[in-house]
Amino acid sequence: GIACRYSRNNLKREAQVFLIASVMTFVTAFAMPETPDMFGILHFLGISMLLFGLFGGYVDKIPRVAGIIASAALFFITRGLDGGTLLFGSVTLPREPYDAYWLYPIGFISPRFGTADWFPLLPWMFVFLCGTLAGRYVQEGVFPKAFYRSHCKPLGVIGRVTIWIYILHQPVVWGLFTLLAR
Repeated sequence: GIACRYSRNNLKREAQVFLIASVMTFVTAFAMPETPDMFGILHFLGISMLLFGLFGGYVDKIPRVAGIIASAALFFITRGLDGGTLLFGSVTLPREPYDAYWLYPIGFISPRFGTADWFPLLPWMFVFLCGTLAGRYVQEGVFPKAFYRSHCKPLGVIGRVTIWIYILHQPVVWGLFTLLAR
């Protein structure tokens, strides 16, 4: 969420990330048909960036402290959604939404559903929202000066190619584990 504050074009970034996520879904559907990557971290980040790109102006109207507190509270309230509960297990939800396969991106996942990576919009959108709200503080320079002055060039280079590191590490690790298993 914080990184959205530094993007020149969140909609362009969203399209790139979601395209990569879609390719990963396609590839994993063939490589691991029993557990393809159906709505993983890249899908989540792509949709979150899209929503921020479209509605970021409204997010900016939310009082920061109240928004951060509310987002954190909503995260903890909805944290058990994947298990069919809210409020730390004190509220049990009806099973019907979990049987609707197409609702898994929101957070209603069927026990029959298998995926290698799953980051549903609920509850994780609230963490993303916290980041976008906190990112305004980062932009305004309210953190200690050392937070802004120091720059580590190697980390900067890594930061510019993080998506490629993420994409390439997966087949490498998968290949290594496949070799080890044999």
